[in-house]
Order: sequence, then structure tokens, then C-alpha cells
Amino acid sequence: WAFNIPLFIAGVIFLGRQFGVKTLVGTIFIPFIVFLVDFYNVKPATDNPLLASIFGGLFIGLGLGIVFRGKASTGGTDLAAQIVHKYTGLSLGVCVAFIDGLIVLISAIVFSLESGMYALIALFVTSKTIDLVQIGLARSKMALIITSEVELVTNAIVHELDRGVTKLTGVGGYTNEDRLVLMCVLDQTEFFTLRDIVQTIDRHAFITVVDATEVLGEGFTNLT
Repeated sequence: WAFNIPLFIAGVIFLGRQFGVKTLVGTIFIPFIVFLVDFYNVKPATDNPLLASIFGGLFIGLGLGIVFRGKASTGGTDLAAQIVHKYTGLSLGVCVAFIDGLIVLISAIVFSLESGMYALIALFVTSKTIDLVQIGLARSKMALIITSEVELVTNAIVHELDRGVTKLTGVGGYTNEDRLVLMCVLDQTEFFTLRDIVQTIDRHAFITVVDATEVLGEGFTNLT
């Protein structure tokens, strides 16, 4: 309570009253489930600490990811992680891993180094699963294209791929000449088609592709 009450108050202040109500439900519900598991002496699925770390981390991450998507928290360090996430822009998985990781390192000194290493495995799986639930399985690509055939490439992407193109103004670092850079966001499966389209039109085109982990808007995830 000494930690949970101040964190709960901070959550209400920084994250909103509605968030606080949902968090209160989670803060009460989780200890109740733990009590039931202990009261009925539920047998663990495995006594192997490595399997427990992996699958425990997976299901904890799945549960926390769902709670976080509902704009809520289970209390405790999860609240601190969400406050850090709001003001730093880091992913929720990274925030949870950072804060809980500090606790794991301290507890490893108190209990045992081996237990701490298993806990770090569970924490790694948890953080990755949280981000997976938050972002989803879908992966998009963002392509930046520098070509001398700007209009032909633009028309081909719009009509053949049915994707939008944004024209950015750039300046060549070597030539100091102004030129347009085409930016296009597309599904991962469409990249090879885009590459073939561009290279067919301009074999000397320069294409840079980066991962876009979250894309909101028409043709991708709805904003609502």
C-alpha cells in the first residue's frame, strides 16, 4: 500500500480520472485472483523455471497489453510505466522492462542471482508481448524514393499499388541541387511490387526502406 497509494494518486493526476477508476478495478481484481489461486492451491502447469519464465512472461504480457489498450492499469509499477510512457514516448513494453528490471536486479541481490536471471527472461518476454499486443502483428514499410522520373513513379504507385505518395523537398548533399523525394507507406507484402515498379521506370532510382511499426489513417488502422 505504501507504494500503490502514491502511484494511484499520481496516475489520477497525470493520466486522468477515468483512467484512475479503471486502475482501481484492476488493482482490486488482480490480488483477488492471486488469493483464489492460492486458496484453492492451484497446481502450476510446470515446475521448470525456464518454461515458467517464458510462458509466464507471455501470458502476463498478453494480459497487460490488453489492459493497456483499454487505457487502464493493474496498479503498482504498471502505473509508473504508463506515466513514463506518456512523457517520454517510449513504448509501454520498454517502460515496463525498465522499471520492473530495476526491481528484478535489486531482488536478485536479496534472493539469488539465478532467480534474477529467470525473472529477466520473463520480463523480456513480457515487454515484447506487450508491444506486440499494442502494435499488432501487421508490419508496414515506409519507402523514400529519389528518382529523376518523379511523375512517372508517382502515377505508377498511385494507380498500380493504390497507395498515396507524399512529395518532400530535399537538397542533394553533394550537388546542392533541389530535388523531390517521394515518401510512400505500404504493407510489407507490397514492397517487392513497389521495388519492381520503381526499377522498371528508373533503374538508377535510390530507394530507402524503413519499418513503420504503427500507421494510422486511410488504408491502414482507423483513427477511431
